[in-house]
Amino acid sequence: MGIVSITDSEVSPLVGMSEQTIFCPTESDSFFHTLTPALAVSEVLCTLLAEFDRPKTLEALQQADEDLLHLNTYSTAIPRRE
Repeated sequence: MGIVSITDSEVSPLVGMSEQTIFCPTESDSFFHTLTPALAVSEVLCTLLAEFDRPKTLEALQQADEDLLHLNTYSTAIPRRE
């Protein structure tokens, strides 16, 4: 297994330490850079990894959900405005 990086620049420090690099543009017409392309790539990579061993993935997600439940991460009641 190796490191895959997602970056917008060929001079990123991630490039030197990664076996594979995916370049995603961040320029946009607005003042701010966009993260949308990198997020889309990361979602595709996560889906591909999850499908590689679907039963193990489902087990890990169930365990993470149980851990978060025990940590009271989830709200059990809808807050009401008064």
